Amino acid sequence: MRYTERKLPLFVMIVLLAFASFAAAQTPDADLLAEAEKEFAAASELLDKGTPEDLTSAKPLFLSAAGKFAKAGNAEKRANSILYAARCADDLEEYDEALPLYTEAIKLYADLKNNEGVAVANNNIGNIYLARNNLEAAREYYEKALEIAARGEADSVLMNVYTSLIMIYEATGDRPKALALSRDAIEASRRIGDIVGEARSINTLGQILSDLGDRASARTLFEKALELAVENKIDDLEVLVLNNLGALHYHLGEQPKAREFYRQALARTDEKEEPEMTVLILTNLGQSHYAAGEVSQALEIYARGNTIAEKIISSVIVVTLENNIGLAYYWLKDNKQALTYFRKALERTRSIGVRSREATIMLNVAAVHQSEGRYEESVKTLAEVVELAEKTLDIPIIVTALNNLGMIALLENDVETAMTVLTRALPVSRDIGDRFIESKILNNLGRAYLMNGDNAKAVECLERSLVTAKAIGDRHGEAGALANLMYVWDDMKNPLYAVFYGKSSVNAYQQLREGISSLSPELQASYLASVSETYRKLADLLIRAGRIAEAEQVLVLLKQEELLDFVRRDDKMTGHLKGAVSLSPKEQEALARYSQLAENLTALGNEFSKLDMERKTFAVGEFPKQARYDELKRQLADANLVFEKFLEDLKIRFGQKDVRVAQVESGLRRTLERLKADRTAAVSTIVGKNELNIIVTTSRTQKAHRIEIAEEKINTLVATLRRALTSPQYDPRPASQELYDVLIKPIEGDLAGIKADTIVWSMDATLRYLPPAVLWDKQKGYLAERFSNVIVNLASRDTIALPVSDGKTWEVLGVGVSKAVDGFKPLTAVPVELECIVNDADAAHSANGKPQCDKGVLNGRRLLDEEFTLANFEDSIGRYPVIHIASHFQLEPGDDRNSFLLLGGGDQRRFTVEHLRNQSLADVELIVLSACNTATPAGGNANGIEIEGFGSVAQQEGAKAVMATLWAVFDTSTKDLMVEFYRLYGKGGVTKAEALRQAQIKLMNGQYSAGEAGKVRSDIINFEGEGDDLPKFTPDPKAPFAHPYYWSPFILIGNWR
Repeated sequence: MRYTERKLPLFVMIVLLAFASFAAAQTPDADLLAEAEKEFAAASELLDKGTPEDLTSAKPLFLSAAGKFAKAGNAEKRANSILYAARCADDLEEYDEALPLYTEAIKLYADLKNNEGVAVANNNIGNIYLARNNLEAAREYYEKALEIAARGEADSVLMNVYTSLIMIYEATGDRPKALALSRDAIEASRRIGDIVGEARSINTLGQILSDLGDRASARTLFEKALELAVENKIDDLEVLVLNNLGALHYHLGEQPKAREFYRQALARTDEKEEPEMTVLILTNLGQSHYAAGEVSQALEIYARGNTIAEKIISSVIVVTLENNIGLAYYWLKDNKQALTYFRKALERTRSIGVRSREATIMLNVAAVHQSEGRYEESVKTLAEVVELAEKTLDIPIIVTALNNLGMIALLENDVETAMTVLTRALPVSRDIGDRFIESKILNNLGRAYLMNGDNAKAVECLERSLVTAKAIGDRHGEAGALANLMYVWDDMKNPLYAVFYGKSSVNAYQQLREGISSLSPELQASYLASVSETYRKLADLLIRAGRIAEAEQVLVLLKQEELLDFVRRDDKMTGHLKGAVSLSPKEQEALARYSQLAENLTALGNEFSKLDMERKTFAVGEFPKQARYDELKRQLADANLVFEKFLEDLKIRFGQKDVRVAQVESGLRRTLERLKADRTAAVSTIVGKNELNIIVTTSRTQKAHRIEIAEEKINTLVATLRRALTSPQYDPRPASQELYDVLIKPIEGDLAGIKADTIVWSMDATLRYLPPAVLWDKQKGYLAERFSNVIVNLASRDTIALPVSDGKTWEVLGVGVSKAVDGFKPLTAVPVELECIVNDADAAHSANGKPQCDKGVLNGRRLLDEEFTLANFEDSIGRYPVIHIASHFQLEPGDDRNSFLLLGGGDQRRFTVEHLRNQSLADVELIVLSACNTATPAGGNANGIEIEGFGSVAQQEGAKAVMATLWAVFDTSTKDLMVEFYRLYGKGGVTKAEALRQAQIKLMNGQYSAGEAGKVRSDIINFEGEGDDLPKFTPDPKAPFAHPYYWSPFILIGNWR
């Protein structure tokens, strides 16, 4: 990004317009001429002061002098006066007045054959059109000025014309002309002895060469320009060159050095006097933090720049800022916000005619399409990017686009296309010295060779990618290469080596949580997608190797990563979610050696790269540091050989059997042992692409089962069962039997071995959309008929071992909304539900003032409709161990402000998750959400994490357990189930999970009447397909709530005791 100051210093045109063309036909009036000279001198003095007031006063004086010079017959001074009057209007930004005056001056100077005057006026008109972002008109006038100035007839404007034209040619994509003019400008500045012009031209040439990928030459030019700027006290140029050096180091992957230059530039910039320059530097500084994964810091810096940018309407600098803000939101997975900023930037860049930025922004739009699985749109956009970039000779953009096209081809299993575009892009990435993209291309090529069955080539590419990523500090690239090496070595039947690489990859991702290192915005890395797959694959490898405790540890880390994705990917959250996979002694030794060799290779590589760049600026045989260069080249070759030998040795070592594994004990097993939960089985599922792993943990043992089944098959089974469960007219049992055979049949022996009565589920992927209680077997019935079921998530691990209070002492805060509020449907059974649960003598009765229950099950407080206000609710939280909520809840994954519980009264009707985070729930035993679609699927790409999400938030704030629903529940049956649940648990002697199970059985067996039919607590969830392929359910009039739609959506999350 360039910064060119439009305002020029005051031209000393009177001195430089050296020759005079005197009017010979007329005798001047001496008095009139003297009066004109006096006005001209006074106006010139005011113009020199340059304040708006002085310029306003000077303009009429120049125009008056022009009239008198005309009468006196002095055409030369008349032209000068009009030119100066135009300059006053120009400086006051009164362009409509300045333009005709400049045009008049051009005509007068042309008549006088005063070519310098013509050039000056044309230059100034060009400045006006440039200020108005009319690049075509500006170019026309600058070219007229250059035609004269290049002949040596207008040195006063020569360098400004060169600078402006270069900027226009580059902005409009004509880089060959920009490059040629830059070189001409340097020669011209030296010819006229303009040291300032020379320094600026050298910097400009450096900018163009850097954009074209010749960063070695660019660096030399920038250093020369900086030297001249400091020596000659050219302050604005010094700032610009510092900024450009920062950008150069940014592209070389040297972020600390880049930020050092940006901060130096920022310290020398006045925000008020130079808003555009300030925004440019802040944009680049934010981009460098973003590249280092410090997204929060980047957004803070961008926000500061955005505040200043509000005063700058049409500027290419604002385009870059908007694009970078879009990139930050893209990283945060907020594609909607990202596209908003990308489109704003695209619209702005097109409106001001800066085609050189258009390709960059479109590249980012394509990345968003790719992340959403819209590959066809992404490919179409990338083709346009390549076409645009070829016109502007933007080689780095072309290479990045080719890499992204290769990635899409791999995602679509088109290996041939992927290899074609990636092999085309690889040598070019090396030519331009962009090691970020080179590493990514090598990584993708490695994946392509793996998919093509050429494992040897795959290993070669991936190891080169790994070394390059390590050398430039690209932590994300390093983790990706390690993950792909895990896949290759698994395919080559070396599981120990595959586990080593998998653990190294997962541990690298764990470090990335604290601050993603070297994630280049241009490379559009798809972080979360790669993370999940890597964790699952490593867990699968460990399970296959019988290393179950280590696999469980990986599963915990995966749950952390998913929760981090679900809630807020910010510094506060990442600080709580850290950890690493344990390593065996052999793995520890190998990793230490790997790190030592890689660091040595990195240090040598960095020094050699810098020296190589410097060497290319000298003629062959004239490089003064050739001896050190040769020595480094030899050392680097030796280091590469040592590293390659190390990797070869690893293959042999990890190919041997080794009974030593990482010493990891199952935390879940210890918890069950401590609780003396001898009849409780913890069942964890890990869904892989082609297999399902189930880990069964008891207080005494831990066992793994591996079932060969494709993830797509599991998803299909889940979707089919969900459709039957959420529509009472369909029979869910056939579909439930299929999933029972997958999930329960393999572990029936484990459950029987301990005479299990409780199953603690840690579900994975789309399995989280199913209540385990509904799994059905033809001989044994529903799981709820034999076992209490509870869900645990990441936060549950801190709550399940906490002591619980006796249900007999429970008091309850019951809140709810029965009326239609803010577009949400009324919940007519809520008043009766609350009255039958909460014994509150001070509260009004529900229907017509008549009690519906003799007495509430638990003592406490009721807040219904208008009494259910934000103030009353917040005041009551923490005073009662149970909070029963019978109101609508809207959940937006990742958005605390738009995820809310509906309140019934007051001005503020939304109790957001953000509010919840500010509440202490340390004394809360249970939160019940009896009317909420807490776990409704969140779209086509949902994987069920939202089900655990709210429970995790509540438990993080201290709540021991949460009861939520998996779909829109039936009003009357919900009331009956909730009352029975509290009655059973309040009697004592049963766990919360068992109380829920017995209440469900009572509904299932027909011990309640149907009551009011057809009322649900939210809209019915619709799934793809009409359900005609599902068998019909025949209801039993004696058991109106026997269908699982009524009794099964309630899930208990957390402490089940």
